[in-house]
Amino acid sequence: MQTRVCRLYGQDDLRIETEATPNPVGDEVLVRVGAGGVCGSDMHYYFEGGIGQIRVRQPIILGHEAAGTVVALGPDASGLTVGQKVAINPSHPCGSCSYCQKNLQQHCLNMKFFGSAMPMPHIQGAFRDLVNVRQDQCLAVGDHTDIGAAACAEPLAVCLHAVARAGDLAGKKV
Repeated sequence: MQTRVCRLYGQDDLRIETEATPNPVGDEVLVRVGAGGVCGSDMHYYFEGGIGQIRVRQPIILGHEAAGTVVALGPDASGLTVGQKVAINPSHPCGSCSYCQKNLQQHCLNMKFFGSAMPMPHIQGAFRDLVNVRQDQCLAVGDHTDIGAAACAEPLAVCLHAVARAGDLAGKKV
């Protein structure tokens, strides 16, 4: 199956290309991306070729704020169904570092994050028509949930985390 991808080759060099999409394997699900948000990191990669010391060193598909519809299930996938809307969690903890072993995956030392140029090889993102995603990175959303709103789940989570850390904001200007 062919899919369009939005691939960045370097500063100011963004191309729409077509490539084959492999069938989902193991516990992966194939998601037809319906919406994606352009994050500040995507903007830095495009306009500046990176973020600080992190540089785009090989072609990368950007995008980590995304949602879509499940179109196929890998042989070991469960808990999701074809046709179901999902928000995609862009982070995938390693499961073996000291933080993961303490059930603190949000602090994973080897976190894989969609659309990240930090590691080599770069981790490809979700700015494409079809993307294979681990089932545990898919959060089912209601049938009546707007797919664009579902794509905002990750940035909303960042905001909610910041507010929770800030403490009581009643009566304060933020």
